[in-house]
Amino acid sequence: MGWTCLHYPKGTKFIDFCREEFNSENDRVKFEVLDAALVGRTQGYIALKRTLKETNESIVFALILAITWHNSDYHNMCYKDMDEEMGPYYYKCPKRILKLLSPTDNKEALNWRQKVIEYHETKNKIRKIKVGDIIEFEDFIEFNDGYRTKHFNVREKTRGYLKDGRYWIRKNHLHSKNWKIK
Repeated sequence: MGWTCLHYPKGTKFIDFCREEFNSENDRVKFEVLDAALVGRTQGYIALKRTLKETNESIVFALILAITWHNSDYHNMCYKDMDEEMGPYYYKCPKRILKLLSPTDNKEALNWRQKVIEYHETKNKIRKIKVGDIIEFEDFIEFNDGYRTKHFNVREKTRGYLKDGRYWIRKNHLHSKNWKIK
């Protein structure tokens, strides 16, 4: 349940790193990385295939990595791995990896997969916001000076923010709120 710290060679593709780190085999089971993605340099997502050698039965599940980077000559990367059945709070898994996963009836894995789908739906909704749109929130949002509102008039749209002149909202904060474009 701790962190694994190691050397991540400069210029290494993330999928190659994952294959080196997670492909393994013994007399009973084989693990194979089918695809992997590094998202925002802080999250890694892996479609990992597990095959039981006795029955040749395989499943593909998601392995999620929380990642930190360090200015160190050797141990420059640390990761904490968790699988989808642990109910991780990381939802930026690319759709291509989600599509590779085997069906499951595990409640935590199903909940995690649903949150990933919702993340992508909200991300697409955020992309559609235009200058002049009014965002209506289900609940009041409060700014640092105490101002509260349920409506936000988009007057400027930058890479990471929406601005209404005086106030601004980080786009990634919209993932945790219920809202619609009015």
